[in-house]
Amino acid sequence: MDFSKELEQRVKEAIEAVPEAVASTAKRYFLERFSEKAFDGEPWKPWGKRYKPGRGTLLVQSGALRKSIDIDEISARRVVITAGGDRVPYARAHNEGFSGSVVVRSHERVSKKGKPYVVKQHTRKMLVPRRRFMGESHELETLIKKDVEQLFKNTMER
Repeated sequence: MDFSKELEQRVKEAIEAVPEAVASTAKRYFLERFSEKAFDGEPWKPWGKRYKPGRGTLLVQSGALRKSIDIDEISARRVVITAGGDRVPYARAHNEGFSGSVVVRSHERVSKKGKPYVVKQHTRKMLVPRRRFMGESHELETLIKKDVEQLFKNTMER
């Protein structure tokens, strides 16, 4: 095989591998946000003074939100990473923040004296501060650029 055809083949291989590299880098970056508690260099707002978590850390109590981050689509033109879904409907509220009223469905409680009682359905004002873990990011762009450059370098050096 002559040099130009070999070079053309290697460039083609590298270009075909780019979407997969971008997807894995993005997913890894988004998952790392949960341990770093920051997005694009901006730390997450801490819990309110009155909130006492039973377990876990910011945005990680059961791990369901973190586990819901997944690669949804990979094509030559776009990569889609998603989070949330049916099991984690609160993902968007945490990523984008939320301020508004929510409906609290009727449920049972037990009084301090041990007697069960029914709490009627009602609305409640809710304020969830924005704690981004997904989205466009300068840090992510830099990581993707480095990874793609390394991919091309490795492909050309073979």
